[in-house]
Amino acid sequence: MSAPDFPPTITDSAQALKQAAVASLRARGLTISDTKGRNDAEQDTAPHATLALREECGCGLPNNHHEFTLSIHVRGFDFKPREVMRLTDEAERAALTLGTHLRDWQVLQISAERTRILRQAGGDWAGCLSVRALLSPKD
Repeated sequence: MSAPDFPPTITDSAQALKQAAVASLRARGLTISDTKGRNDAEQDTAPHATLALREECGCGLPNNHHEFTLSIHVRGFDFKPREVMRLTDEAERAALTLGTHLRDWQVLQISAERTRILRQAGGDWAGCLSVRALLSPKD
């Protein structure tokens, strides 16, 4: 007996976009954790990226459209900002590619941003990257 085929919610679809972006980053060697905070001192010094998916749209129309932001906080990498932005662009493309195959939702807009990247002592880079997606129901 197979499970019922319920239509995916918009949050399910946004999670799928997130997983595509994360898979792209992991394929490039980035260590990704799906937590907002870190409390392990050893992990704090190791290269890593933390991410969070949050709903940005406050329009009050839950069945119309939603904007989601995947924030990727990177720390401790020796990549240059140009390389970090290229990785973000690849994550955006991976999410968009998956977005063309969503059953009930369509990607109206997707964009990658480098909100800030700072050089830390020792030459490592830290910063925040964002992939924003605006989803709406398919007609």
